[in-house]
Amino acid sequence: MKKLLGIVVLFLLWCGTANAEDIQLCKWVVDEAYADVLKEYPKVKRYFYVVKGDNEKCEYGHGQDETSGFSDCEKNRKENGINGECKLFAIGKKKVLKYKTESKYNKEIEKNFMTSNEVIKTCHWIISEAYVDVFTSNPKEKRYFYVVKGDDERCEYGHGHDVASGLQDCEKHRDAESINGECKLLAIGKKMLKYETQWSAASVIFKDGVYTDCDVITKKDPTIFQNLSFIYKKSVDGYDRRKAKYQDRPTSNNEGGWINFEAFIFRAEFEKGLDIYIRVNSEFKTKKKAEKQALKYAKIVGQSPQFLKSWLRTITIHKGNNNWGGGNGDILIHTGMLKSFQKCKEEVFIHELAHVTLDPIIGIRDERMKVFVVPWQKAMEADYKFISKYAKDYPHREDIAETINWWIAVRCKPDRISKSTYKKITEGIPNRLKYLDEQNYDTYPLVCK
Repeated sequence: MKKLLGIVVLFLLWCGTANAEDIQLCKWVVDEAYADVLKEYPKVKRYFYVVKGDNEKCEYGHGQDETSGFSDCEKNRKENGINGECKLFAIGKKKVLKYKTESKYNKEIEKNFMTSNEVIKTCHWIISEAYVDVFTSNPKEKRYFYVVKGDDERCEYGHGHDVASGLQDCEKHRDAESINGECKLLAIGKKMLKYETQWSAASVIFKDGVYTDCDVITKKDPTIFQNLSFIYKKSVDGYDRRKAKYQDRPTSNNEGGWINFEAFIFRAEFEKGLDIYIRVNSEFKTKKKAEKQALKYAKIVGQSPQFLKSWLRTITIHKGNNNWGGGNGDILIHTGMLKSFQKCKEEVFIHELAHVTLDPIIGIRDERMKVFVVPWQKAMEADYKFISKYAKDYPHREDIAETINWWIAVRCKPDRISKSTYKKITEGIPNRLKYLDEQNYDTYPLVCK
């Protein structure tokens, strides 16, 4: 009687599942887990159960009967925090559950995605940095790119080779950062849904930023540089953009890594007691060639406004056609890049000095963590314009550095820019200019109003 009852129950269960709507399963459950169970028990009928949760994670379990198989699946489901129902997938080699794997599921998602009119709200850095880097790093691979924006305006992202892995990666980072929001599919490969960011509608004043006018500071301007002396040659630690990326989730412009290298060390002395050390990579071969490089940039330091040098401690000079950088008390220079902006080297140097000195004090440090310094943030929002495309693309990282050159232009060197340029700046970013005016910076050797 018990045996007959068991057969009836199984028959009803099979009927209930076999005619149901297709269940979407992780491909690995069918291709790997189930196949392994069949291989392990070739002559024994195992009851194989599966579950797929709301978070797209899958698990399975199996046993010698329905009770033990279901219990094993339930145990694994709970251990892995999966919110879903364990269902009988197969009895031995007989599959009793209609299902579809990720490949079929992905096609359905892609079809809906391509016809979707949804507008995704996200942070600007997701579009300008994370998305760009994912598809730059995987140019030949279709990546499923997910984003989440929380109630507190913070954002995270994730990506993978299919729908499930992309969603799981996003949810992993969402949970790690305690972001309250839903991960949504923003892009499949180069196909992206419409999106909105805080700065979507903001306009740009100068497309080329500092390169628009490179006569604000020239080589003829006075410098407070006084003396350069050789200290020694030794191994030091420093940053080099020619090296491999240093983060597992890199963002634009942070290519490179920390290295130990042999350097010619010089001490540069200036008026007002400012001394800095200039570290020239020994790849320049001789002390004389290294000294030539050190003198060139020591002079530019001396031409820059005093307030921008307050946190500067070192300059690191390498060869290579790589971007310059500023931070942690250091200006990073790759001399090959100078060919691209020879006339603008003073302005570019000021840009990097702003990263060194102003970013830690007044900067909006990180849109991701929502660590904002309120006055500058309010000035940005009030102006709702950006001085350059670069500033708009990376507002929380580059806006201050891009703006400072134009504040110097209108307050210190208005005779070196056109009336139209002057008007564009003063009318375009009045709140940022006002904020900088109120700081009463020491601009020596520049004379500013």
